[in-house]
Amino acid sequence: MISPVSQTMNPGLLAAGLAVDRETNAAVGDVAAGTDRMAKNAALMTDSALLLGKNSSSVAAAAEEALTNAQTVAKASSQLSASIAEIASQANSSRKLTLEAVTASTHAQSTIANLSEAAGKVGAVTNLISEIASQTNLLALPRVAFRPKPWLRRVAALRHIVDRGVCKRNNLA
Repeated sequence: MISPVSQTMNPGLLAAGLAVDRETNAAVGDVAAGTDRMAKNAALMTDSALLLGKNSSSVAAAAEEALTNAQTVAKASSQLSASIAEIASQANSSRKLTLEAVTASTHAQSTIANLSEAAGKVGAVTNLISEIASQTNLLALPRVAFRPKPWLRRVAALRHIVDRGVCKRNNLA
């Protein structure tokens, strides 16, 4: 619509004014559209910032929980290491005691073998003494009751043979 003032104006000037008006309206429309886009982008950025803040809080909580778990594992690992060291110490002590027991057992076996051997020798000596005693009793009687008889010569010869046997055994023992 052309205003009454615009009818008296120069048509070139009027066209330039209308062009400026059109361009201004277009620029204002573009600025308004850009402002709307900026507002929408600002809202999206705000939402993103809020989501990022929420996610950061979740991440921080998860990191704190992971740190707590790592500290717990470190403490448990330290306790396990101490337990393993104690078990190793106990095993070493047991090994030493076992070696001492084996040594004592070996010594005891040796002592028992020596005592057994000595007991065998004592038994042999006891048998020899018993044999000598029984022979001495048999031979002592004819000496006490000595009478020149023919059977005494046989006893004397027997005594001589027994004495030689006893002497040989004594030399061997």
